[in-house]
Amino acid sequence: MSSKSASNLALVAVVLIYATALWQNPDAIKNPQLVPTPTSLVAPTLEPGIPQITILDPYIHGTGLFQFFQPGDDWYLERDDYNPDYQRASTVYISPSRLSVIHAFVEIGVSYDSLQEVSDSLFTDLYFDVEWGQFKSWRFTNRQVTDDLITIEFALEDDRNELLKYISRQISWLEGDWLYTIRIVVPDNNQILLDQLFELASPTMIGYQNIGSLPLRGWRQFSDQSHRMMIKLPDDSRQISGSSGQPMSYVTSAIGDGRITIQRIANQSITSLDAVQTFLDTLHDDVTIIDTYPTKQVFATGYQVTYVYKTISGDLVK
Repeated sequence: MSSKSASNLALVAVVLIYATALWQNPDAIKNPQLVPTPTSLVAPTLEPGIPQITILDPYIHGTGLFQFFQPGDDWYLERDDYNPDYQRASTVYISPSRLSVIHAFVEIGVSYDSLQEVSDSLFTDLYFDVEWGQFKSWRFTNRQVTDDLITIEFALEDDRNELLKYISRQISWLEGDWLYTIRIVVPDNNQILLDQLFELASPTMIGYQNIGSLPLRGWRQFSDQSHRMMIKLPDDSRQISGSSGQPMSYVTSAIGDGRITIQRIANQSITSLDAVQTFLDTLHDDVTIIDTYPTKQVFATGYQVTYVYKTISGDLVK
């Protein structure tokens, strides 16, 4: 954190917080959670041409583990959850007018040597019997495994209306011991919508593996999209000042009377210890650095610093 946040933090706060920069793109059964089915019993009219999808700011999962594409219009967030038994964090969007579902999830702490092993040992018939449990039937229509990606396609039948049929595509990939999956369901007459949604959504799923080292329950993320910042704090944290685009301060019982402030200063990088001292001197008088070490986050590098300074009245603040 490069702000006045450090000015009021007790030393214990250093191990309790972790902020990360956010990326925005302009451009064996694991978890028996059923894939939601669309809500209407009436087949939608196929929209002409390329489907028009409104794109909102990326959505950050409640755990802070990943961010993902957020559609506008009539799409609504049906689920944001975390299953500790399977270490799966999920986000689900549904569009009633398009009878479509977007499901993105990440499973952390997995142990696979390759995507071929994931495909063979995890993505089995039994696995999808559970995943597609709310549909009358399902079948594979295609499966492809490369060094970078698993792509599986399906045909589905609605459990409530035999006239409604769907197609689905799922893509999965590994990053270390994290398994990422995006799964989209659309009516079977709207292949163009399926392709368009994947084109928009696929590049936007970004994991924050540094967050995985923090408690996933009992802590929550706070973010400022305008400054592309996120911080994860205990559940009892509350914002006491600031707004989007401005410094924001929080309090939590974890640090007693201290406060945590996050702030982004544009066009100012910290690349050395001398730069750290220079920056702190612009914030306070009589700054003394107690401890510092380099820190690397997903889209940023810098320093974590503990320091003291004197107020105008001569009081020492740590």
